[in-house]
Amino acid sequence: MVDISIDERGTGIVASLSGRLTFQDHTSFLEIVDRLKKVGTGKLTLDLNGLEFIDSAGMGMFLLAQEKARETGARIALRGARGPVKEILSVVKFDALFEILD
Repeated sequence: MVDISIDERGTGIVASLSGRLTFQDHTSFLEIVDRLKKVGTGKLTLDLNGLEFIDSAGMGMFLLAQEKARETGARIALRGARGPVKEILSVVKFDALFEILD
């Protein structure tokens, strides 16, 4: 199960994820997307430093968030991925789809 903490900063949101992001977490994750809609054209930074695992459904949630962000003119960045999460995001070429911050 993933733990999500959200910090709204002006026209942006930083969502810190920790634990395991799986299909079970889709409802919680979609709340982030809904908050992004309210912010509008800002930026959503997903801080993945505490994320230990992500499955294919979790990656799909990132893609859904990206799609919803584009609809509102917002941007998404991924920050702090490490270990197996960083490896899988590299293998699936998320660096071509998202802004990657170290």
